[in-house]
Amino acid sequence: MEEVAKKRSREESSGPQPQAAKSRLVHALSLILGRPGTKADTEWQVEEAEGMYIGSVTLTEMSRTFTGEPVALKKEAENAAADAALEALADQIATLEEEHKAKKAKKHAENLESLKLKREERAEERKAAKAAANEAKEP
Repeated sequence: MEEVAKKRSREESSGPQPQAAKSRLVHALSLILGRPGTKADTEWQVEEAEGMYIGSVTLTEMSRTFTGEPVALKKEAENAAADAALEALADQIATLEEEHKAKKAKKHAENLESLKLKREERAEERKAAKAAANEAKEP
């Protein structure tokens, strides 16, 4: 009998995967710059030394370079460099993330209020239309 491949349900999945340091750095850089990051904003370099890889990242807009610890794989070397950058910029990033969250919450509240007003206006319009229709029916 053939076995049928079955998708994992949400309960069976391992949950949210941790985000790689490189991705977190790109996100943090967009907060620091106040705009989406581009490839030109970061320069990644990986060098091999004694069977290990050493990664470094240069944040061109800030003119700063961060170097990670030696690791066994190239991809790990880039993430190690990103970790070094995130650690060095942790205070600045934390402040900017809090500001970003507050700004996002404010915008969400404004959008919610706008939506409530629109719903109320539509409800009033429906009531008025219904009342007009009832008046038109009565002779």
